[in-house]
Formats: sequence, C-alpha cells, structure tokens
Amino acid sequence: MTPYTAFPCLLLFSALLLAACDGSSSAGGTGQPTDPPEGTPPTQELTCGDASGTVLITCLSGTYTPRNVYIGPGPAWTQLVIGSDGSLFFQGEDDLSVAATDLLKIEDNRSEAGFITLTIGDIADLRKVRLHIWTDGKLSDVEYEDRNGIKHGVTVIDLPQWRHNQAGQLNSGISGTIGGILYAVYTDPVADANSSATHSNLDITATLRAGTPEEQSWQLSIAAPIQSPRSYHCNNHEDVQLTFHHGADLLSATSPGRCIVTISHIEYLPGGDMDYIDGHFVAELQTIPPSSPQRISDGLFRFDAH
Repeated sequence: MTPYTAFPCLLLFSALLLAACDGSSSAGGTGQPTDPPEGTPPTQELTCGDASGTVLITCLSGTYTPRNVYIGPGPAWTQLVIGSDGSLFFQGEDDLSVAATDLLKIEDNRSEAGFITLTIGDIADLRKVRLHIWTDGKLSDVEYEDRNGIKHGVTVIDLPQWRHNQAGQLNSGISGTIGGILYAVYTDPVADANSSATHSNLDITATLRAGTPEEQSWQLSIAAPIQSPRSYHCNNHEDVQLTFHHGADLLSATSPGRCIVTISHIEYLPGGDMDYIDGHFVAELQTIPPSSPQRISDGLFRFDAH
C-alpha cells in the first residue's frame, strides 16, 4: 500500500477517535503554477454519475486550462479539449491527443482511487492518462507520462469556493474537511504554547493526542502584517504556511500545494492588543512526493490570544 492509498484509511480511523474524544476551467493560464482569484469555483457543470465506457469521457466534455503543476515540469500543452464524442485534444502536445475510436482502454477507478484511466498509443508505445475526478464529479487533475517518459501532474480547476461548515466552528483552533472527514482540533495552552499573534505575525498550532501514533496537528503561519479583512496566498511572495500532520503523514500547502487564507475579523482589547482572530481558508494540500491534491473547501480557524 502506497502513502497515497494509506492516507484516507488513516483519516477515517482518526476521525472515529476524534469523535469519541471530542463528543475550470477557463481561458488564460500559461501552464505554470498560478494563484487563482479568491473563491473561484470550478465551472464545469457536468457530472458522470454511473456512466461507463466512452460516456465517462463525453460527460467531461469541455475546455480545460492548466492552473497548477504538482508533478514534473510545466506541460507543453496549453489547453485540453475533451470532445462530445470522447476525443481528447492536448493543444501544443499532439502526441497525447487521441480520437475516441483510438482509445485502447477505459478503466473506471473512481470508487477506489478517484480517477478514470485511459490507455492510449500503440503496441510499441502504450501510455496511460489518468483523469482525476473531485468529489463534485468534475475533472480536477490530469496525470500522464509524456513520450520521453517524464511524469506530469496538472490541476485544471481553481481553488474551490469557501463554504462555511458550522460543525467546524471552534473557540480556538483550526478545522477542515479532508477526504470527506472533518478534522477539528483545539489549541492547547500547554501543548501549543508557541501559538502567538502580533500585528506582524500569526502562528497557530492545534494539536490532538501529541506524541502518539494518532497525533493530529494543524499549523498555520502568516509572516506578514495581520489585518482584517485581508486574504493571504500561499506561494505568492507571501510567507504563508499551512500544514496538517496525521501521525507520520504530512500534508502541506507549500508549493506544489496551494491555499488562500483569509482573516475575516480581529477583535481588539482597549489597549490595542489583539483579543481574538477569526478566519477561513481553502487549500490544495500535497504529500511527499506529490500526488493528486487533497482539497479543503471549509477551513476555519480562530485564535484566542488571551
């Protein structure tokens, strides 16, 4: 079992323990990593449901532009056009393009792995293209090997639009849903003593069951003027870091991950010191080595400074 297949199992196990303890695609883009505008939702409206065969491809028909690169160098193609007949046209990388009648094999791996596998090429040059499907049923990522055997992983949607999840609201801590499981972890005055907030820096660590194999830990750091309302982008010349530890596993928004962290409200004490800070985030978290990202659309945080 690889780290990528093992991680969802660990997530499910830890969520049960936590409950017991705590009762687009669009024109533009260059094929290089970019930071999308805040809260941009995917634009593809088609879903595949129980489709099979070529219909698995036709239900994804549309034009997709590279939004972020998480495996390998930037792709040679600038647009992926999936036709209503099931054809795939990679503009700028014709040797990946394939007519529907030339697809050698279509495998539906959505239920167990979250992607559709296409076998293309000829007997002397068989290659696979994986079309990753997000939880909303839309195409999110494309993985493949080019003719030189170089692996590529390309995201073709923007970061999800943030949505409020009341179940993740904390008095002081960080929460977010990963792989369909909500992880809401409170800050601990003893275990998380390094958490702090000033006018120029925010550091929040929220840890559960520290030092055990079931440890869960969120970490959010912003090394920039702390203001509200204001949004901070990971990997956009701002020192913003967001990570989630689960036992020995680490997910991070550091490149090739992405995130947008928004401080929505700061409450001040009469003397001008910060009392508490509220905010939310959306993210694509990455493993080491990178794989199809884990997306968070309902991240919440609150830091009680006193």
